[in-house]
Amino acid sequence: MPIGKENSLYVFPPETTAYLPAGLPISTQVAEPSVTRDFQLKPGVWVRGRAIDDRTGKPARGRVQYRAFRDNPQLKSFPLFSRGGITHERRTDDDGRFEIAVMPGPGIISFVALDHTRYRRGLGAETITGSATDVPTMDANRKVKMFNTVPTSVFANNEHLLRQIDPEDGSKPMELTLTLTSGTDVTGRLLDPEGKRLSGGIVSGNVFEGAWYPIHGDEFRVEGYYADRPRELFFYHPERDLAGHCHLEGQPPAQLTVTLQPAGGVGGRLVDDSGAPLPRIVLRGEGVAGENYGDASLRLGTDENGRFHIRGLIPGRTYTVVGMGERIYGRVLTEVSVEPGTTKDVGDVKLQVDNKATELLPGKVRRRPDP
Repeated sequence: MPIGKENSLYVFPPETTAYLPAGLPISTQVAEPSVTRDFQLKPGVWVRGRAIDDRTGKPARGRVQYRAFRDNPQLKSFPLFSRGGITHERRTDDDGRFEIAVMPGPGIISFVALDHTRYRRGLGAETITGSATDVPTMDANRKVKMFNTVPTSVFANNEHLLRQIDPEDGSKPMELTLTLTSGTDVTGRLLDPEGKRLSGGIVSGNVFEGAWYPIHGDEFRVEGYYADRPRELFFYHPERDLAGHCHLEGQPPAQLTVTLQPAGGVGGRLVDDSGAPLPRIVLRGEGVAGENYGDASLRLGTDENGRFHIRGLIPGRTYTVVGMGERIYGRVLTEVSVEPGTTKDVGDVKLQVDNKATELLPGKVRRRPDP
């Protein structure tokens, strides 16, 4: 173990026991050849159940995780559980069954399927009444719900299913059925302005909102689609500088066909209130093509002089772009539009800092609330 005060030691009891994991800070010194620390473990309450895909009738394989709300009064009896860095989870077996020990009082059981692109995310978040915070994302019009739990927070959009629990101390095992409904796949093709089929390019919205994925060959696939949950699909073909959009809603066709058109772009320089350039600011926006698996030509951000160049924008649409750097977040462009085949020069643009959102950025130093 390294010498110093920044060490932590974690204990993960056998899965067959009802003990919860625990963590302790450990300080080591050169003059001290060994360190002995005792962990006082306390058993919790069993939660047992099964995860099922009700569309296919098959068991769902995945990860079941438990976290306690910060205001759970039982945390005083389990002080070592709230130590940051612990991941308390169990995997379902081939039949979708699981068992996991939890502490009494309010908490969250979450589930993430191994086949993660087939299921919608955040199911059940709307039923949870525990403490939560709306956290900004790189999409200016979208926030995600973060539940205030330990040993880590629960982000609704990271989980497929969430269930609030509140077992009593010393109660019998709690039975829980986790029911998910998988979506279906939709395939499609891209056409150029002359109606000829295109190969390659990138697409956003086919799997996760905001992420861009490569299209291999002349067919793309929308995974985990639900007729009652519209999808906004964005496409960009960098080699031809063509872009397009498709709003997918309701019963999908046997195969989608999307015609791309010449794209436009926006360029400028991002500055602060004093006019000084803001370097190394990451840029994001709905439908704005971003870096695609190491393709530096699509990297969205400002350079060392605060300059930026956004490609692959669709003429006729308006775009809002936000920027995020080290301890800074704000709006860069609001409802900007472009012309085909041209790059609009917007000159110097002042970052409209969102102070409230900045306070919620990862990496901001905040006092950990007392359990």
